[in-house]
Amino acid sequence: MIAGWIEDGEIKLDILHRFDNGPVFTDGVFRWPWSAILDGIRVGMMEAGRRFGAALRSVGVDTWGVDYGLVDCEGRLRSEPVAYRDTRTDGMMEQVFAQAPRDEVYRITGIQFLGFNTLYQLMAERNAGEGLGRAEHLLFIPDLIHAWLSGVAVNEYTIASTSQMLDVQTRDWSSRLLNVVGAPRRLFPRLVMPGDVIGTLRSEWARAWGIPDMRVVAPPSHDTASAVVAVPFVDSESVYLSSGTWSLMGVELPEPMTGEAAYRYGFTNEGGAYHTIRLLKNICGMWIIQECRKAWMAGGEPLSFEQIRAESNQAPPFVSFIDPDDPVFATPGDMPARIQAYCRETGQPVPLTRGAMARCVFESLAMRYRAVLGMLEDLTGRTYQRIHIVGGGAMNEVVNQYTAEATGREVEAGPVEATSLGNLAVQMISDGVVADLAEARAMIRRSTDLQLFAPRQPEIWRRAYEGYIKATAATSRL
Repeated sequence: MIAGWIEDGEIKLDILHRFDNGPVFTDGVFRWPWSAILDGIRVGMMEAGRRFGAALRSVGVDTWGVDYGLVDCEGRLRSEPVAYRDTRTDGMMEQVFAQAPRDEVYRITGIQFLGFNTLYQLMAERNAGEGLGRAEHLLFIPDLIHAWLSGVAVNEYTIASTSQMLDVQTRDWSSRLLNVVGAPRRLFPRLVMPGDVIGTLRSEWARAWGIPDMRVVAPPSHDTASAVVAVPFVDSESVYLSSGTWSLMGVELPEPMTGEAAYRYGFTNEGGAYHTIRLLKNICGMWIIQECRKAWMAGGEPLSFEQIRAESNQAPPFVSFIDPDDPVFATPGDMPARIQAYCRETGQPVPLTRGAMARCVFESLAMRYRAVLGMLEDLTGRTYQRIHIVGGGAMNEVVNQYTAEATGREVEAGPVEATSLGNLAVQMISDGVVADLAEARAMIRRSTDLQLFAPRQPEIWRRAYEGYIKATAATSRL
């Protein structure tokens, strides 16, 4: 929960409240702890009222993509939302493709094939006999919170675009794909665009939290869409890399690209703010090292990410590589053991220490960025000179430098709170205190201490990249 305002031509941020929102394993299913999430929001909103009171103007919510809740006619959740890393979608892609071929799905949606996309979650619901027709609305995670705040049910466009059920050309729901998974059209309320006013804060919440009847505004509700708003572009020769649990590398375009090359490379065309398309590829980002840290801390020993990075610097370079996007690394579990098994099965030296495993992950991630950058340049027919890294991963100086080395490009890192800045910027544009996206980005650039990283050893990394390609060839899916 973050508040923002403009002061001396810069956007200032104030962290109101941070709380854990990780999925929990309940009755054999990974679910989002909905009551705990709403409790965390209550605490943050009460703190907003205490600090800012009548000065508050609007609120907007962004979250991860694809996940949703089904609500009844009174707006009550039928059950806690299932988390996308749950295994219920195993085999669902094949069932969808039996009715709508893979290439047709891509032509309609332009969305990258990920087994947890909403399309496949709904096929799992259908198979389980959950009865989508008995629900009043399907609301994505930020839509659920917006409805809780305002009492108004909508689907925000950028979050809906992650579902693989929107027609990328019409930017509306695909009746063809809804029919495949048995989802009636009435299940989906009206689509709103970033910057649209959804409603006003419920009066009972306003009274309880000491907050005026402020507007509930749709930001780009997919967190990556908000983060891209905050990328401080200076020219069109740059790509963005939103780096967190996931890494997402891409460019902004006015129209989607759904041709053969985009399909073959597995790029996605997600909705962006102000009618843009985010042409990007999902890359398994800091998830692997986050899961490693959990495993290493299982014995109770405290371990910071700074310590992990320091230990990785002590390990020798370019010993072993993994393909970060191999499905074996996609689900929770003993990640160090999976890294070792991958290296063993691909005939590489097996990393035995934390530092060696962390270095393997960090170098492999930078090499994956190089591979995806090459695909992006081939797809668009352009050469990009700069990579803008935003999000929490912008703090990882080790990976930032490796990315510059592996890609041979200048890397500009920051802002860290890109998602919040992008969300706030769209609210400010909606409120009229910022003129447009260009002014917002210029303001964000002034508000951010950017770090620059330049390649230092291009030939050494070029040779190492050949080793990465060789090591991961058997498992690579482009």
